[in-house]
Amino acid sequence: MKNSIIYTNNLIKKAERKTFEKTESFKVMKQAARLCFDYINKNYPNKKIIVFCGPGNNGGDGVLIAKYLLKEKFLVKVHYPFGEPKTKDSKRALSLLKEKNIIVKYVDFKKYNIIIDALFGTGYKKKFNRQSLYFFKKINDTNKEVISIDMPSGVDTDSGSINKIAIKANKTLTFHRYKIGQWLLPGKKYCGKIIILNIGLKNLDRESKIKLNFPPKITIPNIDDHKFRRGTCLLIAGEKLVGAAKLSFLSASQAILRAGAGVCKIIVHESQVDIFKPHILEEMIIAYRTIKDLKKTILN
Repeated sequence: MKNSIIYTNNLIKKAERKTFEKTESFKVMKQAARLCFDYINKNYPNKKIIVFCGPGNNGGDGVLIAKYLLKEKFLVKVHYPFGEPKTKDSKRALSLLKEKNIIVKYVDFKKYNIIIDALFGTGYKKKFNRQSLYFFKKINDTNKEVISIDMPSGVDTDSGSINKIAIKANKTLTFHRYKIGQWLLPGKKYCGKIIILNIGLKNLDRESKIKLNFPPKITIPNIDDHKFRRGTCLLIAGEKLVGAAKLSFLSASQAILRAGAGVCKIIVHESQVDIFKPHILEEMIIAYRTIKDLKKTILN
């Protein structure tokens, strides 16, 4: 399942570089903007939209989205709160917008139903200044529908961390694959529903070591079920510093069994068995002596 793959920021940048070796970067930007437009046009017809564009390529996406929306007779305006475009592609995107009158210096939020966040996407790593933080808060306080392009501005792509505040999106239209920060807290809270758009980047899924886990739903036991039909869970402790393992196992093992597992086995070094024994309720303890023993136990 391709949509379970998660990319780091470095990996998505690598995918872009590989793609741009054969495909013009601006062509990819136009494809990204077109797919964002298609989603907005289908799900938010006849809405009044303000597009906030940053100085980088995320802002280039935004101004092209505005261009496509304008062509379909949407009431749309563009605002550059942090200065005009600085990258080659974002400047080119703005040059294609002939209707310069849709660029506004001041924004009356009451006039719009939808806010598009095309400020920073995945590319911003610096700390935001007071002006930026105030602007983000102002957007969040409007309670309007917010659509972020690729990543909500202010959320770190890799860690999901935020610098005091970030734009809280209802939808995030992300490109190519999920990003780590979209699934880690607090970033996950700011993404809303995440929609993946395939913009034609190089597939580097094999280089990603991170995937979403989609466990099967826990079923109600049948009347004739026994523990070996319900699945086995292993909890493994090392030879040293087992205090934390003991504390976590006591709660984890019971949670596992209550969740529906048939058997919970606690695998510990033979020197630590007596430490765990007094606290065992219904779990099984298995001792190992060497790493070879441990591997054999896990495989069995």
